[in-house]
Amino acid sequence: MIDRRISELILELYRGTREHEPDSFRAWALNRLGNLIPFDSAMWGSSSDYPRRMHEVYLYNQPRAMLENYSRFEDQDILRTAVCRNPASTVNLADLVSPREWAQTDIYRNHADRFGIRAILCSIDIQPVTGIINVISLWRSDLGRQFDETERVTKEFVAPHLFEACRYNRLLCMHPRHTGGSTSEAPAIMQRDGLLLEADDAFVELLRLEWPNWQGAMLPATLVDELINQQLEAHVGRRTVVRAKRAGGLILLRVWCKASSDPLTPRELTIAELYVTGLSHKKVAARLSLSPTTVKSHLRHIYSKLNINNKTELMRILGHD
Repeated sequence: MIDRRISELILELYRGTREHEPDSFRAWALNRLGNLIPFDSAMWGSSSDYPRRMHEVYLYNQPRAMLENYSRFEDQDILRTAVCRNPASTVNLADLVSPREWAQTDIYRNHADRFGIRAILCSIDIQPVTGIINVISLWRSDLGRQFDETERVTKEFVAPHLFEACRYNRLLCMHPRHTGGSTSEAPAIMQRDGLLLEADDAFVELLRLEWPNWQGAMLPATLVDELINQQLEAHVGRRTVVRAKRAGGLILLRVWCKASSDPLTPRELTIAELYVTGLSHKKVAARLSLSPTTVKSHLRHIYSKLNINNKTELMRILGHD
């Protein structure tokens, strides 16, 4: 039977997706989790194996130096190996090695003990297409206060909801129109090097219409080149349109199936996007290192292609009502 407190936590998590900004959501969620499973510090982050790298990490009561030091001992981490073999499970380090044996290891003496990581409960989630690995690891500072089986089972039950609520929170806050479940338009979030941080399931499905063999955490090279290197506002492919919007150090993406209303080239779409934000054709020209005459010519072609007569209609088509 599910503990009532677990049910209440899960409800709180999904309500919290609309009440907290992405920067604070994980801290809030871990505080709530601490009412069920007491812990002293934690890590919540994401990584990938291909390429093998950390995407981002939120540390709870731990300094950044902990991560830097861990990189020296990562190959000795038996817990990482065990949890990657069973991604749907939560693994308790005490089930792999006794506290006495753990205290004799090199990784304990030179890393874990230094940062007060003496008991560990770890859960991961691997997204099947992108290969993004999400991880939540809870730590206790007392070697004699190991996590028990009830706590392990509780975290195993709650972990998928923690991962999903965090994912939904980010997509919802960065793409306010996202409601989930629709394949007509789907969001994603990527870093400026083309590495995906979050992606709606429908985003993956739609992107594969254009690149059937695409997989992994890195977006297709053509998309990265156009949206990042060339800084175009959108990629217009044979079957899909991918639009990019920069927000701080991240790039927010939206993808939808190409239709008869999407005839603009990437350059035309970039000019149109800048124009409807309020820039004059001269300022658009300066931004893109083009002549004002060239921009005016592009705008005439855009109006003709879309069969419109003014900026108001262009704003409506581009979703800038």
